Amino acid sequence: MGARRGISGGEKKRLSVATEIVTNPSIIFADEPTTGLDSFMAEAVMTVLERLAQNGRSIICTIHQPSTTVFEKFNKVILLAEGRMVFAGDRLALPVYFARVGKSIPPYTSVADFVIDVLSSSEGAEATLQIAEKMHAAWINTGVPFMRDWHESLREQYIQRLQSEGVADKLSSFKGETKRLALRKGSKCPRPRKMC
Repeated sequence: MGARRGISGGEKKRLSVATEIVTNPSIIFADEPTTGLDSFMAEAVMTVLERLAQNGRSIICTIHQPSTTVFEKFNKVILLAEGRMVFAGDRLALPVYFARVGKSIPPYTSVADFVIDVLSSSEGAEATLQIAEKMHAAWINTGVPFMRDWHESLREQYIQRLQSEGVADKLSSFKGETKRLALRKGSKCPRPRKMC
């Protein structure tokens, strides 16, 4: 009889997520659900969690260094740098907020990668701590008023700008945004049906 193979770390992670989901909880806490998974499986796990959220479940995840595709599956994010909150809110607000505090995201740059680069330093732990403290102070001073403005009008303006530039159609995170925006305004969906 040959040696029996156990399950891999990735299989354990997927089994752990599946075990939690099978009990049909209204809230799911997922601590690093993509750690140890290849990019295909990480996206598959996050797609399942995204669908659960779309069906009314609350999903709370911790995640480090997500790919762009995985990052775009989140609706709201809380960013911590060295244990300090530097952002909390709608994921779509990140580029606009970071530009407001002097950290504009260059064109064709992944928001997730940019945030990681902005919040860390190759000059060591002390430099990274200083960045974290500076970004935390910016959040304390400007974050709450910014998020109020974001929800009152900036979000809609931002989405409309991306749509007019043809960018929104290319981003998976905007699927359904056009329809929600049109319904909020009481108009017909301005995009082809397949995008709504």
